[in-house]
Amino acid sequence: MKALLNGNVARTRASAAMSLLWLSLAQAVLGGEPAKPEALPPGSFVLRGSPVRDKSAVAPPGTSLSTPEHLFGLRVEQAMKTNGNWLITSTFDIDTFFRRFVQTLPVSEGTRQSLSAAPRNNEALRRDILKDVVAGIAGSRIRFLGARRLGQEPALLFRDTDTPPIVSHRDIENVGSAAYFAFITERQPDSSIRLIDVQRFAGGEMLSQTMRRRILLELARKKLLDDRLSANDQALMLGLEGLRLFDSRCSYGHFDLIKQAYEKLPTELQNDRSILYRYATSGEQSIKDLLVPVERWRLLYPGDPTPDLLVVDFYWRLYHGPRHVQDGPDKDVYAYAAWSAQQEEAVTAAIQKANAWLGDPALEIHLASYYGPKRPDKARPLLQQALQRFPLESQAFAELLKIDLASTNFVGVADTLRRQEVAFQTNLTSMVAARQEYAVFRKSFPWKLWQRNYHDANIKSLMDVVAQPGK
Repeated sequence: MKALLNGNVARTRASAAMSLLWLSLAQAVLGGEPAKPEALPPGSFVLRGSPVRDKSAVAPPGTSLSTPEHLFGLRVEQAMKTNGNWLITSTFDIDTFFRRFVQTLPVSEGTRQSLSAAPRNNEALRRDILKDVVAGIAGSRIRFLGARRLGQEPALLFRDTDTPPIVSHRDIENVGSAAYFAFITERQPDSSIRLIDVQRFAGGEMLSQTMRRRILLELARKKLLDDRLSANDQALMLGLEGLRLFDSRCSYGHFDLIKQAYEKLPTELQNDRSILYRYATSGEQSIKDLLVPVERWRLLYPGDPTPDLLVVDFYWRLYHGPRHVQDGPDKDVYAYAAWSAQQEEAVTAAIQKANAWLGDPALEIHLASYYGPKRPDKARPLLQQALQRFPLESQAFAELLKIDLASTNFVGVADTLRRQEVAFQTNLTSMVAARQEYAVFRKSFPWKLWQRNYHDANIKSLMDVVAQPGK
């Protein structure tokens, strides 16, 4: 029950945070400053375009690389790599965060004002909330994926791959288990940015929604709710026993039992994002089983990328999941499960659907690396699309070069090298001259043209380099 009601965000600190909250509530002045009416985060997720860095690409309408939100997102990425989460915690507006859900609680005005004032009156509570905000965000491999809108609210989208790697040799680290999260932002009159909420897609809901549920249950236990409960709140109050059963079944892991418990829940609870997420991610399932909550989620919350991510994660687990095979009488080895043509088509469609909102080039690069030089017709379009996205990942160039080298498409090699040089403002001559896989390319005419046109190289010197293998 605890895991279900607290969600997947900082549940280890929920008890301490609630104790501090109610201590502060008891000490609050009932005549405190009233909070401004604000709604809960909207239920649907709407794409408004994502910025691009590649100068050869065209930014979608309505996007900009120079908005305060985008520049702030880049600052957060850099700060997470160097100084940890200080920038997040120092710009997170706890008072606004509280007002997002306190205004929707079915309580008296006095109780509402006291709840709104609680974070301002208790520094320890504020610290615990900030720990919830950054819980599970590791930092050193975070990538800012650009500005988006969740419903009608601006948000900054990030990918975090600071988890134990599944495929250690990939430069796009561990995309198969990458965590995505988004911060809801509020622009101040001076154009500075404040963070007011966080959405972790591993869990399905915003932190404000998780905390609202915690506080609602505590208010009910203290008999502080009035009679204005919504249908969803009534279903939660009346369905606690069913939720306990559902939670225990999820922990047990037998999918058929999980399904039985889920189907006994009231409709309002079956439609709750946190419960849909648990239903979709607990127990051993087939893709047919998974698509039941996924399709329900899509119907209820159009445009929300979470169900699409669930499908992508299912196929990543299938691709990366070890398959037990025998190699000799006493030796066990693990091998990646082979995909069927149908599964390949399905994962490509799933990535395209998820990337309609995520716009993450790493997903396309990861799939392209699976196809590799043996399937250039499949890999190349994915890599070309990845090179049109933000942030520009150097691994997309590396995978494209592998394909062109394998097919001796030296015109393509020279073109890709030049694009990479322009994008990252570098000179790749030394790299190409030193690496063995470019040995044949160094004897080709496209190599000479690339050097002559873009590096003012002397043709005689070029021929000397070509004549000396390994240089």
